[in-house]
Amino acid sequence: MSESRQLPPPRDRARQAQCNFHMPAADLQMLKDCAGRRRTSFRAFMNALLQPALARIRAGENPLDTDAV
Repeated sequence: MSESRQLPPPRDRARQAQCNFHMPAADLQMLKDCAGRRRTSFRAFMNALLQPALARIRAGENPLDTDAV
């Protein structure tokens, strides 16, 4: 009988699947402030989330390169 591969608990799977995207502290604080406001629009939240990555792309960097931060 073949052994079935046992999956880790759901919480561990979610932790393993997280992206290792690093964000400078100032950008992270801006995002937290935006998310903490009660009447923040989805568009404003997404703009705050994407601005750091877009700035790195415009500067010719790879926004997913975690060694650069």
